[in-house]
Order: sequence, then C-alpha cells, then structure tokens
Amino acid sequence: MSINIPRKVPFPNLYPGSKITTTPVSVPAISQPSQARSGVSPAAVSQLRAADFILLSPAAVPAAALSASIPGFPILPKELPKDLLKNLPNNVDRDVLIVRSYLHKNLNVDILNDLHRHLWWAGRPDNIRPLHQQGALQRTIVVNERSFLHLLWYEGTIYIKPLPAYLLSATFFAEYIEGDEKLWELALGFLRSYTKLIQYPVDLKLAKEKLLVPEDLKWETWSQLAAHFLHVPDKDINKRYYYGELRLARVNHAHRYCYDFPHTYYSPYVTYNQFFMQNFGGLFLVIVYISVILTAQQVLLATDEKKLPMGRYPIEWSCWWFSVVSLGVLGVTIVGLVVLVLGTFMNHAVCTICNLEKLNMDWVGVFEGKRTGTTPTWQQSDGKKRGGEAEDSCLGGVKWWV
Repeated sequence: MSINIPRKVPFPNLYPGSKITTTPVSVPAISQPSQARSGVSPAAVSQLRAADFILLSPAAVPAAALSASIPGFPILPKELPKDLLKNLPNNVDRDVLIVRSYLHKNLNVDILNDLHRHLWWAGRPDNIRPLHQQGALQRTIVVNERSFLHLLWYEGTIYIKPLPAYLLSATFFAEYIEGDEKLWELALGFLRSYTKLIQYPVDLKLAKEKLLVPEDLKWETWSQLAAHFLHVPDKDINKRYYYGELRLARVNHAHRYCYDFPHTYYSPYVTYNQFFMQNFGGLFLVIVYISVILTAQQVLLATDEKKLPMGRYPIEWSCWWFSVVSLGVLGVTIVGLVVLVLGTFMNHAVCTICNLEKLNMDWVGVFEGKRTGTTPTWQQSDGKKRGGEAEDSCLGGVKWWV
C-alpha cells in the first residue's frame, strides 16, 4: 500500500503582500491536511467547468468575502457545482474547494499535456528567454490570463500569463494548494517558468511595465523567491513546463493532425483579412513566379527560332536571351529554396531528436523498446547530471509515429 507523504511549501513568506487576512467565515487550522478538510478528491475538483459556477447555494461561502482574504483579490466563482454540494460532508471546508476550483480552471493546461509527446515539434525543453531578450528578438509581449497560451508565440508576438500575487504566498500554498497534487505541480511549474523570464532587475522592471507581476514586488524579494523556485525538483512540476516557449503554428498542426482534426489549438485571427493575409501569402508568391515563367515562355515562343541569334535585330536577340536567363535563374532559385528549406528542417530535426534522446524525454519518435514507460532523466531528483548517455547514432533505430 502506497503512502502519500504530504509535500512542504518550498519557499518562505517573503512577499509583503502574501498575508491572508481574517474573514468572518470560520476556517479550520492550517495544520490539518488540506485534502482531508476538503473531503473531495483533486480529480473531482479538476473536472469543474465554467457552466458549473452559475447556480447559487445557501450554504456556499460568500465569494466576495473569500476573495478579499486572498492576496491579489481574485474573482472567485459564486459557488461549487450543485451535484458536488450534494455529496459533501457537513464538516467540509467550502473555502478550500471554491479556491481550488478557481485555481484548476485558471492554471489548466490539460490539452498541452495531452499533446506532450508531440511538443518536440513546437519547442525545446526548458527553453525560456528572459523578458529583455524577447525585445531583442523584436517580439511584442501580449499579456493574456489564459494559462494554455502562456509562453506560446507566433511571428513577432509572445503570450505571457501574469504572475498572480497569491502564488507568491507560502501561506496561500499551505492553505489551498498543499494536498492537491495536480494543482501543486501546475503552480510550481508556472512559478519555475517565471524564474527564466525574470533573471535580472531590468526583467522585473519590464514585467511591472507590462503588468506581469505585482507592483510592490521588489528585486530583493524576487531574487530570494526565485532561488527557492529553481530548487524545486523536476518531478514536482507539471510536464507541460518541461518545455518552454512553444511555436503556436506548430502546436496548431499537432492539435489538428494528432489530436482533434480538423480543429486548431488556438487561432489568433478574428477577421477574414487577417486569415488570408497570413495563410495565403505563399500562394501570391507562387502566382508571381508562374507569371514570370509564362511571360518568359511567351517571349521565347514569339521569337523566330529559324534565324540565328546574331541575325536577329538587337532587341529581339536581347529579349530571347533575357528570357532564357530568366528561366534559368528562376529554376536555380526555386531549387535553392527547396534545398535550403529541407536542409534547415533536417538540421533542426536532427538537433531536436538528439536533444530529446539525451534528456530521455518521452516523445512520438522514441527508440523502439528503449523508452517505453521510462522516466526522463532530467525529471529524476537524484541531483546528478541532466540527460542520459548519448546513443551511438541520433537517428539510428528511431521508430517514427508510434
């Protein structure tokens, strides 16, 4: 029989706004296990939907009073689902359930977890650039509260979810997150991502300008908190955060062809004009190429080939040779572009596969019979090197699409 050893909050109360104020509602002591006080398994709470927060119950705790007691004053659901309330024991702590239902919805990344074995196509493990580097890449930081868009990017835009004040509170962790394993991993994974985004004082300044962190968060406080977050074992974070920045276009491809055809993961387009401009620009380029080819062929056909080139009038002669050179240059250009694209793709694919194999990551092209059911080496908490022994050949013996 396995024993669930309760985890301890991995950081102290350093943030000045982390204090949970007293409310008129009676709350059991923090020393009691949160899962025991809730009376409901984390799996049941994680199934809550937005439609479940409409009905009111006389026994429910007023959401406004509960929200006022939490750092950052989140807008909590009005109550728990009616079917869940029927099965609750009389001594249940509804405060905990309401907050947990809010957190599960707010930090949910289930679809990305379902796509985990295909995310190698969209990004590299643990690849998160600091905020100042995002500007150097000419990316526009778009603040978005949806966690499933956190660190997804396309072209010159990257989505980043703000860091809520309550996640910086050790008291909040002990009261509402401790005891819920799924919520624990989601919260710590999200906090770990911010240790990569904010690595220097200039990053914290940029984060405040973009409203990504609380205004009263100081660099001295953050540097101490980040040191604790960095020492959280990899096995304690959600597997979505094994990867860092993800390319939205490729996540859409994985979602459409490997998960839920023909739907995409997320579409940034709201008008037909945006959609056609972004997706049919290549078609316009092909039309231009075809027009050049047809024009060159028309010139060739209109030229009298029975006469020698030196016997033609100078303008006819120049047009004939210009058409030939144009076709040759265009053919070489097309072949060169194809070789360049294929070469770049193969180079990135080989580097990605080698990196995934060194980290012993679970992905859709794992070595047959060598990776099934194994734990990623960099996920293990033995404190040793991140990554396994390199294979003799990166691509040798790879079984695709398993």
